[in-house]
Amino acid sequence: MRTIIYLALLLSAAGVSAGELRPVSAADIKAMDVSAVPAPQPAQPAPGIVRGYQNVFMQIRNQPSWGAVEANDYQLNVDISVRKVFSDQYDMFNRVDNQTQMGSIRKVFNADWQLSGYGSYLDMREFAGSYTITGSVPAQGAQSRYLNFSVSKRFDDFSYYVSGPGMSLSFDQYGVNGSYDTDRFSKQAFTAVLSMIFAVQADKSQPARP
Repeated sequence: MRTIIYLALLLSAAGVSAGELRPVSAADIKAMDVSAVPAPQPAQPAPGIVRGYQNVFMQIRNQPSWGAVEANDYQLNVDISVRKVFSDQYDMFNRVDNQTQMGSIRKVFNADWQLSGYGSYLDMREFAGSYTITGSVPAQGAQSRYLNFSVSKRFDDFSYYVSGPGMSLSFDQYGVNGSYDTDRFSKQAFTAVLSMIFAVQADKSQPARP
């Protein structure tokens, strides 16, 4: 096939008409340098299409007597700690790649939540036991990125499924499994989302107030 293409290009460049063609022998074909015809190159993926997803395997330790939830993922080098400090307020104290990430998580209107700290500002609104998380989180440099996630209740007050652009996670009392898009979200953004849900878990473990 490459030989035929080469012949067509050669005749076209020379301006040879059909009446001027002469028979081409096998020896003529062998004498031609068909290596001059470039081989087709494999298609390359468009820039920005391939994304990097980080798998998450996180262990959770609930401490109801302290109103606290702690979690860690050694592969990610992430430690998360959420602890109750007032009636409707929890402190967030995380270690991400050996850097401290601090913030405050407050319960508002008896069911909704707000997180602020380390460049993250998130709202979590409850509806029929499930939630929606919206807000901004740290991105590259001084930029921030908007997020919008659904937090769907699974089979109890401690089990949720987080879904949205760039993140897919399953929660229960003992661990977190799933993945998130490292091109879209930093570790600090990822841990802020988890901290807010851990605050809900810690709150659910507390005795109901009279």
